[in-house]
Amino acid sequence: MKEPFDPNDPEAFRRLVIEIRVALDDIDAVARDMLRRKRRRSLGRAQHRKLYRDARAKLIQILEHLMPTPPPPPAPAGAAPPP
Repeated sequence: MKEPFDPNDPEAFRRLVIEIRVALDDIDAVARDMLRRKRRRSLGRAQHRKLYRDARAKLIQILEHLMPTPPPPPAPAGAAPPP
């Protein structure tokens, strides 16, 4: 489990920005290769799919790490308070 993100830590912020940049560069490289003519492509369809999904999953993981933990749901009216 990663530690919660501390926006006041410049080193943690730098690492986070680098991770985001790498994921976006990977997505960009895959998309550019997909748009080339078939004979000029470096990757096949299976590789496009795998690399894109991996980079997207990494980006989602980073964004989830940035999101604060949600507050607990409110208790229903008339329910006893938690112990």
